[in-house]
Amino acid sequence: MSDWLGRARALAPTVERFRDEGERERRLPRPVFDALREAGLFRLWVPRALGGAEIDIETMLRVVEELSRQDGSVGWSVMIAGNHSLLWGYLDPPVAERLMAGNPNAVIAGTIFAGSGTAQPQPGGYRVSGRWAFASDCHHADCLVASSVVMDDGGRQPGPLYSAIVYNFWAPNIAAVALGIARAALEAFLALASEKRTARNPTVLAQRESIQERVGEAEALVRAGRAFVFEAARDTWATLERGDALSERQSALNRVAAATAVRNAVAAVDLVYAAAGGSSIYVRSPLERCFRDVHVVPHHAVVGPAVFALAGRSFLGLGLGR
Repeated sequence: MSDWLGRARALAPTVERFRDEGERERRLPRPVFDALREAGLFRLWVPRALGGAEIDIETMLRVVEELSRQDGSVGWSVMIAGNHSLLWGYLDPPVAERLMAGNPNAVIAGTIFAGSGTAQPQPGGYRVSGRWAFASDCHHADCLVASSVVMDDGGRQPGPLYSAIVYNFWAPNIAAVALGIARAALEAFLALASEKRTARNPTVLAQRESIQERVGEAEALVRAGRAFVFEAARDTWATLERGDALSERQSALNRVAAATAVRNAVAAVDLVYAAAGGSSIYVRSPLERCFRDVHVVPHHAVVGPAVFALAGRSFLGLGLGR
């Protein structure tokens, strides 16, 4: 775990150097992408048989959380690459190897939900055409996936990462993005609160009881959501490592833990964003970026508000649904 987390932390100067460029271009700057690829952070959930790292859930969450603390879009990109990398495990090995073309650092991007297309049989494969609304990292990807996954009972990769429905991995990984963004917001606010005064009150923000209460609440929200996610992830990983199938209850807990962490992260960012007053509204403020970024996360269907009802159905004995 420490090696991968160390690689993520070592990228902080590069991420900082190109943050403004990424904001202007509305995509991951090429130097940042190349640094992430060179560090192997796009292949963390690629099967070992294909040259990937195939790391455990907890390590992945810590890496995504750290990168999201540095920059929400960087963490999101690595999360997306990791989630889509699981799909390599569902391809016949010869197909996966051909798509990799001998490059274990190949990055897969695209979308599973947003949009639709048609796949017409062609010699040696299919011709796919259509329109899809979201495809994070499509500008740099080597392979794209778009709303079509072919699964059968033969030729899949072994290992815990590829033996359960992908939602069980996607949800906590997405939550790690929100947790990292929330941590960045708290760090930014603590720095601001130690020096900001207003014309009406010469006392620095950090000395005011109302501010102290908000910081305490925000910290509690982030840590509570994080603990829930990691608890569910560890239980999932232990079950899959034993070779057992996940229960419906475990899947429900995975989903609702991730949705809770995301909701808590949004609430925590909102608290410190409001507490910063006018300082938070400027584009140059890291709080302004954190506010925008964290509010994107719950719009992902896998961790959105509807998850609470899905989990509730399961806890009431009515089935998880989808």
